[in-house]
Amino acid sequence: MWIKILQLLLGAVAIYVLYFRWSRRKLFAVAARMEGPMDLPLIGCGYLFLGKSSPRAIGETLTKLFTRFRAPFAAWLGPYLVVVINKPEHCKALLNSNDNLERAHFYRFFDMENALLVCSGDKWRPKRKALNMSFTPVIVNKFVPIINEKSRKLLAALDDFVGGPERDIVMELCKFTLDNIFSTILPCHFDIRTSAEGQNYLVKAQSYLPLVTKRFFHAHHYSDFVYNRSKDGANFYEARNVVRSVSRSVLHTKAADDKLNPTLSEPLPAVGTNSKARGFLDILCSLAREGLHSMDGQALLDHLDEIIYTGFETSAVNIGHMLLMLAMHQDIQERVYQEVITVCPNPEADVTLEDINNLVYTEMAIKETLRLFPVISLFGRTLSVDLKIDDEYTLPKGTQVMISLQQMHRDPEIWGPNSNSFDPDHFLPDRAAERHPFAFLPFSAGPRNCIGYRYAWMLVRIVMAHLVRTYHFRTMLRMDQLDTSFSVLHKISNGCVVSIERRKPCSQR
Repeated sequence: MWIKILQLLLGAVAIYVLYFRWSRRKLFAVAARMEGPMDLPLIGCGYLFLGKSSPRAIGETLTKLFTRFRAPFAAWLGPYLVVVINKPEHCKALLNSNDNLERAHFYRFFDMENALLVCSGDKWRPKRKALNMSFTPVIVNKFVPIINEKSRKLLAALDDFVGGPERDIVMELCKFTLDNIFSTILPCHFDIRTSAEGQNYLVKAQSYLPLVTKRFFHAHHYSDFVYNRSKDGANFYEARNVVRSVSRSVLHTKAADDKLNPTLSEPLPAVGTNSKARGFLDILCSLAREGLHSMDGQALLDHLDEIIYTGFETSAVNIGHMLLMLAMHQDIQERVYQEVITVCPNPEADVTLEDINNLVYTEMAIKETLRLFPVISLFGRTLSVDLKIDDEYTLPKGTQVMISLQQMHRDPEIWGPNSNSFDPDHFLPDRAAERHPFAFLPFSAGPRNCIGYRYAWMLVRIVMAHLVRTYHFRTMLRMDQLDTSFSVLHKISNGCVVSIERRKPCSQR
């Protein structure tokens, strides 16, 4: 009897494997022509990630893969064919394709199905068009005084560390960027620094992306049924609920409509102006009130989860990486400082739009940080139609195409023999003009680029001017000592470990 059952099971597996390969024969055909790791039935190359649960371990495994195989290369993850690209020409073909706007399948693990980051192309287009109006220069430029105010609060917090030993200041940077989100994009009174809810958010939010990332690379957790009954699933939903609770607080503060969500009991706020350029939350509420683009209570919360979480952590990581690079490269820090005190020397004055537009070398240093340590170093699409990336390869519909900025941003063929060194001169105008426009993609490109890139770019330049003209940063860390981790965000896992000295006023130097 048991032998017969075993035979039936083996027969069923054999039939499934045959069907699987036949239904994906075009994918197997293109994969056969590419380099890539060995794949096993059902899990593909998932065996490479067995026992790799930490962001650092996952990052090390990815780096080995990207280094070992020449792109484009193919790897199966469970039932999905992943093709990794890192050439500017290939990236342009993918990102400029208006027919391939679907995010990679793995994005669904964020559990924000209505958010711009995740939602399908047909839902994404009208939402993105409407929400673009909340990040126009007219709107974003109004945030300058608030960012200056919050930058001074950050300086006051860092004053406690002046003259002390080296320490990791990433958490202070997270408080700063989250405070900015709640005062600009989502103007509401939410005390991130002292409230218990704010502190819990910062702690629990740190586990959210690592759990999402771990699920990316462990095919046995692709099934919601299995994942929801696992320990990782329980931990994920605990973190996810904390993230969601803050979005609910924002909507309560904004007085949301109980018709959209029964737990939110007051009417939606007035839109406020007929101008196309309006605040992010005003536009969301307007869409919900008018019943447009499936904007119900769940969708409102998904969009808020996205803008709060992705907005604060990516900016905090960027600033931390930048400070660490300056602390490690004293000559470059001095050049940035000299430029800042020439352009905006008064430490009591706001840093203006005109000021940041004149911080040319500072901008080059920020770009160089984003080149070496792109915060979003891996992102991708699910092909809705076949895509020709060059004369050799046409990728079939259904392929998961992932762009590895980690490799492209350090490619010696693009950046020269010092591609692994921190050198802002990589962004001198004449050098930049010689490069392919898709060789540097810190905010992605094409139709589905980062909606908040103007805001992020302005924020980091303003706060860096405040930080550099007020403090001198040092660190014992060196470039060859840095470890990186991958948890959707690409981070220096050492943290932003610096010592801080207050600079003397210009007249005393």
